[in-house]
Amino acid sequence: MVRISVDLPEEVAAALQAAASARQSTPETLAAAAIRDRVADQAALEAALLQAEAEMEAGLGVPHDEVMLEMHAWAAEIRARHASR
Repeated sequence: MVRISVDLPEEVAAALQAAASARQSTPETLAAAAIRDRVADQAALEAALLQAEAEMEAGLGVPHDEVMLEMHAWAAEIRARHASR
């Protein structure tokens, strides 16, 4: 196990202490869990980006303009269906 020390602004430290107390935990446990989750999220994001880049290189991507046209048409259709409400 590695110990890392961080300096937090007083208000952040107080909020961390309050959140830990509310969960019957410690600030250290809560901070470690948050860091663990953040690192996992970053790894998942990087993997998704690599997959997306590979799909784009393979010609599987849809240009942004086309997607936006479809989204605007979809939204207009929904608004039209609910216009009478």
